[in-house]
Amino acid sequence: MNREQFQKELDYGTAMALVREMLEEGVISREEFTRIDTMYLDRYCPVFRRIELPEARQE
Repeated sequence: MNREQFQKELDYGTAMALVREMLEEGVISREEFTRIDTMYLDRYCPVFRRIELPEARQE
């Protein structure tokens, strides 16, 4: 992985961590989460995509 792709991975992960927190706090809906994720996938094109909806986590 080159430096540019690594930065894209970091940017996507950071953005989605914030969006996930917004979903968990009820600030956005699941549908909004999905739309935002799609937008960031198009923008960052991450190789390693890991989406976990809070409801799907096993604690």
